[in-house]
Amino acid sequence: MTKQGKRIHINGIVQGVGFRPFVFALAGRYELTGWVRNTSAGVDIAVEGTPAALCDFAAALTAEAPPLAQIDEVTAEDVPANGFVGFEIVKSTAVPNAFQPISPDVSLCDDCLREL
Repeated sequence: MTKQGKRIHINGIVQGVGFRPFVFALAGRYELTGWVRNTSAGVDIAVEGTPAALCDFAAALTAEAPPLAQIDEVTAEDVPANGFVGFEIVKSTAVPNAFQPISPDVSLCDDCLREL
């Protein structure tokens, strides 16, 4: 089946809460390729896969988000597939005049503590 592309931007408290590793794991679950990165305006995702996998991935982004994440807005647009190989967390970028809310300091959750 032909791959389709999608660009997704997420606003809210999505940094410092394990959101990029969560997106990375979701991409693996749905066999998607592309990347995720933090920006000063939120989180950007470029993703490619089958239409069904993209739909399931988009639904899981909000339904299964990390407990400390607070998603205020999700925007998505269809884009041509670029032929990404694999999925990666890429370097953060700055967006001029953008403000990104940061999560408050919290203690480690039980799942994170077990991973250590």
